Formats: sequence, C-alpha cells, structure tokens
Amino acid sequence: MLYPNDFDGMLAGSPGIDWLHIVSSKGILTHRIGWPYINSSRYVHAAQWAAITEQQIQLFDSLDGVTDGIIDDPTMFRFDPEILACGAGILNASVCLNPDQVNAVHSAYEPIADTAGQIVYLSFELGSNTGVYRANINATSGQPQLGYTILQDFWRGAIYNDSSWTRLNFNETDMDYAIKLNPGKVNTGETDLSAYRVKGGKVIAYHGRNDETVTSALSARYFTRVQQSLNASIEDMHDFYRLFCIPGMHHCSTGPGAWDIGQVYPLDTRRNDTEHNVLLSLVEWVENERAPDFMIGTKYSGDKVGTTGIVQAERRHCVYPAVSKWNCRGNTTLKDSWDCLTTDQWQVDY
Repeated sequence: MLYPNDFDGMLAGSPGIDWLHIVSSKGILTHRIGWPYINSSRYVHAAQWAAITEQQIQLFDSLDGVTDGIIDDPTMFRFDPEILACGAGILNASVCLNPDQVNAVHSAYEPIADTAGQIVYLSFELGSNTGVYRANINATSGQPQLGYTILQDFWRGAIYNDSSWTRLNFNETDMDYAIKLNPGKVNTGETDLSAYRVKGGKVIAYHGRNDETVTSALSARYFTRVQQSLNASIEDMHDFYRLFCIPGMHHCSTGPGAWDIGQVYPLDTRRNDTEHNVLLSLVEWVENERAPDFMIGTKYSGDKVGTTGIVQAERRHCVYPAVSKWNCRGNTTLKDSWDCLTTDQWQVDY
C-alpha cells in the first residue's frame, strides 16, 4: 500500500486490514451483549454462544447442498435469534435466550458505526463461534475480563498514555480518537494500489469464512474498495489481485473445513505444489505469470497439518467472487467433486 516498490508479490492471510477498527470491535461488541455486567439479564454466556453457533449451522449448513457442518457462504443468510428464545422449543432452559438476550444477540450481528454514523466494521459471519463473545470472564476469579487484552494494552500505552485507563467503558468515541491519532500508521486500509499494479505486483489473499477473530467480510469489502478505487472490472482485478474465501477455516488456520493450503508447518511433501501451497502459487504467478484459478485445501485428521495427520478431505477453493460448489455427483471429500461457479451460475445450474 505505502511502499509499492518493496515487493513483487504479497501473500495476505486473514489480513488485519483496518486494525484499529478490528481491535475496537472487541470492546464494542462485548458491550452489546451485556459485558462487563455478567450477572445482568442481557449478558449472553459462553455456553449460550456455543448453542447459538450450533443452531446456525443446523439451520443453514445443508442449504449449500452438502451437510458437512460448514456454512459455505454465510453472507447469503439472515439469522433471527428470536427462534432461540425460551419457550420457542428449540433450546433447553439452560441455554435458551430471555428477551434481553434476544435483543443482545440481534445487536451482536449488526455492523459497527463510528460516531458520525458511518459503518466501519462488518458483522461476524454465521457459524463463527467467536471468542469476542465467549472469552470474557476470568476462569479463576469469575470476574469480567475481556479476552482480547491487546485492546486495553494498546489504548493505555499508544493512545492515551495512561496506565489507569480501563476498557470497561470502551465506546465509539475511544475508537474514533484512536483512528484520528493512528500512532505509527498502524491502521492500514489504503485502496489505491495503482502504483503496485502498474509495476506488475501480485496479491494473493485468503480468509476463513469461520474466522472468529477478524470477520472475512473485511477482506471481501477491501477487495471491492480496491476495485472501485481503480475503476477496474473483476477481470482487471484478477490480473493482479486474487482473493480466496475458505469455507470452514478459522483465523489463519484450523477449523471444520479443508483449510490447509500450505500456510502452516509442517508441510505435507505430497502436496507441496502450486495447487496445494498458496506461497508456491504466488511465486509461480510472480515469476512465471501463471495465476491460480483455484487452490486445493486439505482437511487432516484431528485438525492436524502436513505429515502429522491423515487426509480426510480435499476441496477446491475459488477466486472471489466465485464460490466452491459440489457438483452433485462425486464424493464430497474429493477435490474433483467441487466446481468454481459465480453466484449466477450456481443458482441456475444447481
């Protein structure tokens, strides 16, 4: 972004673009669900979030054609937490939602706006059992403790220079002040990549659809904003920038899907090629002008990586905005059973 001549290729995995808004979201979203008042009627506890996530998967998983515990494209669905209210008959009394909690969950899936009303952070995607909501109580003391400790550390040291500042009342004003200050230019998000594009630079980005730390919606939004900034077509974008949204992948790695695209070690030498290894794919694109039309993800037993696990499944992951769809014929654990289709194509053909 700022130094286009420094690199010929960039590999961005689950990128923290717009970092200060990402960190701010941890404070704002937890307040929406009642934190730090963990004994209030609004606070949604960890066990309830696990049940909410499970119900989302049960509702939407099979609608992509394969029942595999994965919501392939969570952006296609809207979730109404009212169905999980106590008395609705879906969740038992230990995890069902009271009226205040229903409202809290509604608000948790709304985007975040700044004090001027401009949307700055998009909501987490359905099926992501996010730590933003789960890890907010100290396991030993039982007291409120925001799991994402970097928020307090950074605002104390880099924003306010005040060791007594506390995140307990963090709000949009604190967020906006940090954005204005932007110490060390830590907050990135420049969308004019024209200089990098002109010099022949290449970008491969990937982001898990089940990312529980940074919503993958940010990567899709950034791609679109770059496209708009350059006044480019999708084909123009794909000449230098390709994004892969990985169904069933958590933040950077792990998850229920075929998430391993060579981004973690140890590598499986049987799959150390340009189709299975995203770094090798970038090198091939930069050095030999052969861009990846898809990446093949692998799921290993026990959610292990490389040679430490048995291969359970493989799947084609597609260049955004195309999506990976089962062809309705082959074994869903085999890569050749998955096609890359645009939304218009699969809505017509499937």
